[in-house]
Formats: sequence, structure tokens, C-alpha cells
Amino acid sequence: MNEPKGKRPAAKYKKIAVEEHFSTVEHLDHLRAILEKTYPDQKVIDEERFIASDAPFLPISGTPEVREMLESLLDMGEGRLQAMNTFGIDMQVLSFVSPGVQVFDAANEIQMAKKVNEELSKVVNEHPTRFAGLASLALQDPNEAADELERSVKDLGLKGACICTHTKGEYPDEKKYRVIFQRAHQLDVPIYLHPRGPSPDMIRPYLVYPFLDSAMLGFAAEAGLSALRLICSGLFDEYPRLKVVLGHLGEAIPF
Repeated sequence: MNEPKGKRPAAKYKKIAVEEHFSTVEHLDHLRAILEKTYPDQKVIDEERFIASDAPFLPISGTPEVREMLESLLDMGEGRLQAMNTFGIDMQVLSFVSPGVQVFDAANEIQMAKKVNEELSKVVNEHPTRFAGLASLALQDPNEAADELERSVKDLGLKGACICTHTKGEYPDEKKYRVIFQRAHQLDVPIYLHPRGPSPDMIRPYLVYPFLDSAMLGFAAEAGLSALRLICSGLFDEYPRLKVVLGHLGEAIPF
């Protein structure tokens, strides 16, 4: 694939966008299938409600603006590179769009994560000066997730992993997930902690008003809580070189 023509604006320093998402047709179809079973009433707390929080664009995906956004998520080639050139972005660090694979059953989750990571590796290898990648992990099987992190780094050339803040209400500070952070510590690669909508125990007060559970407040509050749980759990005492990345100005923590 030839890179689109067009000179990027001259800059003293490189501009690296560190949270740039992509998706696949299979992933979006899986999310839609869950939503379409019964579109969630705001008083219902179920998996459909959480997907509507994580990806609030899906229920309105027929609008021109959202169609354009979905096309951008699926574009891993010339269109994305041209947009980067237009806006002076030298490199994107690519990761799978929320809620990633963490809302599916374990078998589907594992296979989709492997496929996604292999596709991401191909894109990074085609454009190594423009793209880097963070692996998607199937946290419902922590040992498998740790092995997939190692495969993604050693064999696929990815730079670490991006995980969402909870998996069906379970937070990553729980002991069963330690193996993933231990492997990241051994590999000396970062884990990017990406927001989801609030977990089942937290979401009800957010459902009173539209979008309160997502970008308006829910994402930052949820990611801040998840990060502070990691800190309070003693994780960083156990693995002192471990690197966990927070976006969006540190989520809710600085405030």
C-alpha cells in the first residue's frame, strides 16, 4: 500500500497521537447483535445497557456523522494516513475501540483478540514510521491474556496492551488478573487503561440523563476509580517497574 501524497506540516517535534482507535466489521456486527436483542430501557441493567454506554454511537449509527466516524474506525489505510497528514500527525498509537473484546463470552473473546492483534500487526509492519500498536486482550481468561500479551509483543511487534476498566463488572485489581500485569512487568511494556461505561454496581445513578454514563462523566469517573483501585491494591509495590497509562489528562484523578 502506497502512502498518500501530501507533505505533512513542518514541525520541530513529532506529534504522536497516543489513543487512536480502530474497529472491524466483525466487532461492530457483534456489538450490534447484542444491542438488537432488546434495545435497553434506561431502567434495565444488563449487557446491552453497558454496550450502549461504551459505544453510544451504535444506536444512532444511521446518521451521516456517525457513519463517517464508523468509516474512519474501519479505515486502517490511505484514508487514515491522509487525515494524519492533513492534521500534522506523525504517528498514531492504535488500539481497539471500547469496549474491545471484554463484553463477549470467553471463547469468542479469545479468538477475536488474536485476529485483531494479527491484523493490527500487519498494518504496523506496512507503515512502521506512522503506526504503533497496543494489543487487545481477552481478560475473561487471565492466563490466556498474559500469553497473548507476550505473543503480541515478541511475535507481532506490538508495544503493549490496551485494556478496558472492567470486564463484566470485575476490576483489574482483582488477584486473578495479576498474571497479566506480571507479564507486562517482565516484558517491560505498558498497559493502557481505557474507560468503559460504569460497572453494574455503579451505573444506576448515571442512567437518569442521556450520555451521563459515557463521555459526559461516566468514562472519566470509571477510569479514575479503576486506576485508584490498582494503586490501592499494592500492584505497583509488587511490580515497581510496571507502567500503566491513563489518557484524558489523567481521567478523574487530578481533580
